[in-house]
Amino acid sequence: MSAAPDVVSRPITVVLVDDHAVTREGTRRILEEHGHFAVVAEVDRGDTAVAAIAAEQPDVVLLDLFLPGASGVEVARELRRRCPSTSVLVLSAFADPEYVDAMLDAGVAGYLPKTARPEQLADAVRAVASGSTVLGAGVAPSAP
Repeated sequence: MSAAPDVVSRPITVVLVDDHAVTREGTRRILEEHGHFAVVAEVDRGDTAVAAIAAEQPDVVLLDLFLPGASGVEVARELRRRCPSTSVLVLSAFADPEYVDAMLDAGVAGYLPKTARPEQLADAVRAVASGSTVLGAGVAPSAP
């Protein structure tokens, strides 16, 4: 009897939403180097993000908080409605509790500071893709 062939799982598909090209480029490279990911689209504006994401139906969206055209909170809320199977992971330089609260209330699966190490980013993307919630170091909602 022969052994079953190795089954190669498909990569985790990701859309990057950030208005800074250097951040998108660096994030894409990190994901390419640290895991089985496929960046399927990059978007630089909040007001065009939802349509691009809906067209791709990725596993994960890496979303910045402050974007031209529409805020990350607005994008996250609309994604919960239009793409409920897509997990949203915020990647932001701002981790103030009020921002964290707003994004969690909008339905994101995680919030990671842009100061995270590359392997932490890759681990967080894998975690939210599998249904877990992730809050990076130094990120916490306001006290109840």
